[in-house]
Amino acid sequence: MKKYSFIFCILFAFTSQANSDPTCEKADKSFSIFLTRFGENKQFQKSRYVLPLVVRYGVYNNPAASEISVSLLGMPEIENLGYTVFRSASERKTEYIKQQILLKTNRYVEVYHELPDADSDRELFKFRNISGCWYLEEVHNKSL
Repeated sequence: MKKYSFIFCILFAFTSQANSDPTCEKADKSFSIFLTRFGENKQFQKSRYVLPLVVRYGVYNNPAASEISVSLLGMPEIENLGYTVFRSASERKTEYIKQQILLKTNRYVEVYHELPDADSDRELFKFRNISGCWYLEEVHNKSL
């Protein structure tokens, strides 16, 4: 019985932590203001991930073109990536990366970064509004 109680406690603690909504100190005034701050302030960026962060690699409508995989990244893995998850405006300008909003509702936004006329740099960022605050919940790297 003790063994089952211990397993139940571990599962409860894990699911409680995984399902709890992230919280921020102050609601975001707008998505555009949030997005600018998210790109420019790396500490702020780290505070606005839904963890574990879902990262997808590959082109799902053309599996022959690239390897398809999904990873769940915690903060230690994100910090060890060697690059920032979301580029700032100056980084995008230097690398000729264009940003566009593909889909926007009150609770969900998709932001796309791409190097025009190339398959080498294409990323889709999926943001969710949770209790008035925007969070990055998924990154889909569609680069070939």
